[in-house]
Amino acid sequence: MGEDVPPQAARVYASDLPKGLGEAELWQVFGNYGDIVSIEQVNDSGSEAVFVGYKELEAAKEACKILNYASMRGVMCRCLMADRLVVIRRTMNTGQRLIFEQLDPAIDSCGLSDLCSLFGEVLDCKVEVEEEPGSCGFGFVHFSTEDEAAKAKLFLSGVQLGSSAAEIRPFELADIVLFTGCRYAPPPTRLHARNSDPGASDWEDEAQPAQGTPEDMERSIWQQFQSLEYHYMEVLEDLESKLERLRDLIQLYEPSQERQIVVVAQPANVQPVAGVLCGSLAACDYDSLQSSTSAEDRRTVLEGYETGNLYVVTMSSEVCTRREFDLGRPASVLINFDCPPSLPYHLQRIYKRTGSGTRVHNFFSPTVDSKLAIPLLKALEEAGHDIPPELLELWSRMDQKG
Repeated sequence: MGEDVPPQAARVYASDLPKGLGEAELWQVFGNYGDIVSIEQVNDSGSEAVFVGYKELEAAKEACKILNYASMRGVMCRCLMADRLVVIRRTMNTGQRLIFEQLDPAIDSCGLSDLCSLFGEVLDCKVEVEEEPGSCGFGFVHFSTEDEAAKAKLFLSGVQLGSSAAEIRPFELADIVLFTGCRYAPPPTRLHARNSDPGASDWEDEAQPAQGTPEDMERSIWQQFQSLEYHYMEVLEDLESKLERLRDLIQLYEPSQERQIVVVAQPANVQPVAGVLCGSLAACDYDSLQSSTSAEDRRTVLEGYETGNLYVVTMSSEVCTRREFDLGRPASVLINFDCPPSLPYHLQRIYKRTGSGTRVHNFFSPTVDSKLAIPLLKALEEAGHDIPPELLELWSRMDQKG
């Protein structure tokens, strides 16, 4: 038997578990490493998660060592010591957490963590995946110190990782909506306990949510989406249809100093969008921002927009929510020429680029964006926004096939 330890110190937090794990399976899986005091269920932003309390600290450490990035029913889970969560929540926005984008689809959480551990201690790491197994192409790494994170960013930015050159930037609190299972929230309820200490489920006061927490940011992002007076999804099948609709909107809104427009498009579509703007506006009235835009040109565009001298700015999708590309004020009209790959990305883009009075147009392609249809429908309905009949029809067809 090991020495007595405080209940909190001998607890582990397991997230990204496969859906539907029952009581018996949980006890069986985690019981392989020592005597369990309690298992507590956590609702962590769309991810199955539990807190597991062990009688002995060594058992908790062994469970983390074996189960972190282990596969359960084909799903890669994460397993951390519970006392680490307090540190992670406190240091999310201090430079210790980095966002990795444009990741090779073959890179998973374990591989990214192993790579980044060359630069320091990794407290947590995750590559976000879709429900059907497959990388979303982005992830985060949370280091134990800012210096370690800075070193990793210095050496890995632009380096070829597999088939892609990863882009790395500091985490912003608005990024929290991009990831499931990463709120690190205290356990709300006791699910199962055997011979447990009455105080075993108490969470330290310092871990309780406070102002500026991930929960606060998530609420703010949703409230911003909900507060929009005009948010419209337009179902357009192909590129030519999108370009024609963009041309109509430019003519409709007549962009000016008082009515500035931001267009967000995939990198491959920035040039076709520029072609439409070229035919509708004077060359001095519009410009674009992409990852290849130099720092000097970026400053020129941002200053032009903020002073009202640029009426339309086209932003490539990979930079549209980055802090260094902040426009200084919300657009009067936001046109999502290409839908983002997921609902969280959509909500984040709305949060970063709009105010409550912004008019938002989203070009939805049934072929390219079909996976977004059902999440969008649910979000639009909950927020009280209009749902186009074409989107309802698409959902109906998908439901019949399913």
